[in-house]
Amino acid sequence: MLARASLLSPDPTSGSPRCSSLTLLLQSILPSVSITTRIMHHNKVLMMSMHVFRGLSTDPFRLAAPPRQITHPTPSTPSPKPIDLARSLFQLAICLQQSERTSEISELCLDRSNTDVADQYFEAASRYVTSQDALVVSPEGIEILMLEGLYHVSTGQTRLAWLVFRRALSIAQLMGLHIPQVRRQNKQRKATNGQTPICLKTLWFRLIFMDRYMALVLCLPMSVKDDSFMQDFVPTEPHEKMERIQAVLTSRIISRNELMQHGQLTDELFYNHYNETKDIDYELKQAARSFPADWWAFPRLKDANTNAELKDMTVKVVLQLHYYNLVLLLHLPYVLPRIRDCLTDEATPDYTNSKISAMFASRELLTRSIVPIGRNRVTSSNRGNSLKIILSALTLLLSHLDSQRLGRENTVDHQRPGDLLLVERAISSLDIVSHKHDDVLCASAAQALKKLSAIEASAADGLGYRAWSEPSEVMEMECTVREEAGNIEMEFPYMGTIHILRQDSQQGAPSNIIGSRTGAETGNLDGSLQASSWAWDDSPLSLLPELASTASSVDDAHDAFHSMLSSTHGMQETWSLQSGNLKCIDEIPEPQRFLQDLDFRDGI
Repeated sequence: MLARASLLSPDPTSGSPRCSSLTLLLQSILPSVSITTRIMHHNKVLMMSMHVFRGLSTDPFRLAAPPRQITHPTPSTPSPKPIDLARSLFQLAICLQQSERTSEISELCLDRSNTDVADQYFEAASRYVTSQDALVVSPEGIEILMLEGLYHVSTGQTRLAWLVFRRALSIAQLMGLHIPQVRRQNKQRKATNGQTPICLKTLWFRLIFMDRYMALVLCLPMSVKDDSFMQDFVPTEPHEKMERIQAVLTSRIISRNELMQHGQLTDELFYNHYNETKDIDYELKQAARSFPADWWAFPRLKDANTNAELKDMTVKVVLQLHYYNLVLLLHLPYVLPRIRDCLTDEATPDYTNSKISAMFASRELLTRSIVPIGRNRVTSSNRGNSLKIILSALTLLLSHLDSQRLGRENTVDHQRPGDLLLVERAISSLDIVSHKHDDVLCASAAQALKKLSAIEASAADGLGYRAWSEPSEVMEMECTVREEAGNIEMEFPYMGTIHILRQDSQQGAPSNIIGSRTGAETGNLDGSLQASSWAWDDSPLSLLPELASTASSVDDAHDAFHSMLSSTHGMQETWSLQSGNLKCIDEIPEPQRFLQDLDFRDGI
């Protein structure tokens, strides 16, 4: 037994009547061997995805134990253990979740919908096996917990998946896998079924990889900051090296996001988050250079002739999606200016590169993620991609909305038609998934994106808008839209709160005036774009100099600004964006220009 395994009680049911009863119960729930085989082969791509996800090298289409054939165990054919049967149940549940509710039911000889059967299989495996700590205190048990977490990912329940992966990681730590010497001296362990070898170093890395990814998308702290897995073995394939680099860089993005929330390291030292962003971006680019250009072509998985080809293609798809997703999550905070950047007395860095990178990554993600979604085949695996689709569509819409204020200097306007087509397809796919699965995130995101798309179209037609973002204290897995007196407030996962202020043509700079601005007013000598002082003249943010003059710190000004926004009802006569009544603002003594003195380099 592994070191520290004694900290956990041994399996009390092994070889006992209770274990035999549990085995018989699970076998009675499983379908026949022929139906099991047909389900798995019908979902070959998904089975290979699960295989790659777990980091295994064996044949995923060879059943470990025929579920219903073994009823009278003999020395040559030992009875399967509950953990082995739970593995089959989870695999079948994930496969059935990918099929439509009404299709292939008669072919698979199931008397209920695929989704209902999948729920039954998942419930049986989780209730009778993975919920029992004593049954999962082993490398095989940790692997089964990873499958349980993958099921939650495939059904769009990201937070439940995070809980399962965190539990698996805790069990691995109790077994000592966090100690490099322990996992390295146990190179491979034979699984309980006698067929699938488990590499402890790979198992630990997969746990770290998933914990960090889930923590990143959920804006939660990661469990393990140690990167000793990089020294566990020398990667022989480029994709192995890429995976480990991605895990390290994911950790750095999480740390950057946390420090961006707090704003500083000590009382004297401020954290330069954008320098860290550029460093991470450079490391991602260097990792991408290890692959030839043709590797980045998106493969057609159905063209694979052998299981080996299918595995290589699946690895490529997974790595490409994760690479572009990391690029997007790295640069997404800079798509819109943040209120803290508006209040600081330091020059704002030029975020043009981040906006262009985020838009590029969004296009790549949407091109790859939306392909399998259609009215004839909607798969639940796309619910795992839902957040990628939502954030990608959001990035494109916000970037084009923000760029409309530049008028004729808008450098991305030629890309707008193609980007809007991708956004329309993204919204359509979210609608389909939400209707099929009653998915709250997809349904709310589709409605919010439709609203944002209409705002972007109005901005393109000449209506003035100003937008900025701020992080949320708690991330909700639902999108919300609130509109009041021309102030539109949207909540999106990971992005936080988005504020959009509408300006009527008689109030702010109309489109013809914006379009007539000279290049000197909207651009630097080196060609990089920046927002001039006129960009904020007619929005409530122009009141911020007075707030800043009375606030003792950036945080005080930030709180004062929110206090001002919350009192909109009482100040309706002061600045009503809908009525255009600026009389009260005109009567305010001209304060010292604060925002206008800043060097805004919003870029797009």
